[in-house]
Amino acid sequence: DALVKLKSDPYDSVRVTVAQGAARSDKPETIAILREMVDDRSEMVRKEAKRLLTVRETRPAATNQSHP
Repeated sequence: DALVKLKSDPYDSVRVTVAQGAARSDKPETIAILREMVDDRSEMVRKEAKRLLTVRETRPAATNQSHP
């Protein structure tokens, strides 16, 4: 998966984009990606990952489920 490959990209802006993509996905593994990114070396990436986790976790349950 591209998100998994790019979550360790050397460029902060790429990792922010990965976090944003993970937040839009309904795949369960994307939450794990966001949680890992909360510990990123870049403050910008950490803040965005935290913000996106908060947003994702406050969405209604129906939008957090995968669609068949």
